[in-house]
Amino acid sequence: MNKILLDIDNLHRPHTAKNIGARIYEILEKFDITDKTKTITTDGGKNMVNCLQEIEEMAQKNSTLTHTPCAAHQLNLVVNSGLSVFENNTDSSISKLRTIISKFRRFPSF
Repeated sequence: MNKILLDIDNLHRPHTAKNIGARIYEILEKFDITDKTKTITTDGGKNMVNCLQEIEEMAQKNSTLTHTPCAAHQLNLVVNSGLSVFENNTDSSISKLRTIISKFRRFPSF
């Protein structure tokens, strides 16, 4: 199995399933791989999950695309949910670390 990043694009609002599906379809057509694509990995947002149906309708495919949830995104959601337990305890080490990390996120990337 081969994996490759095809494109990074700034999608203007609204981020609906229809708009996202249309843009992904354009990219698949650009690389002539619409019929070869079997799965698409995204976060678990309803708009992202539903955009696969939009792509299938545009491609008029008989087979269905498989949605693969991004494991890193899922892990991030779980960790943040676990850390939220500590938010009320301002004296905890985790709360202090979160404060430090949030300050670093304000700096531009290098």
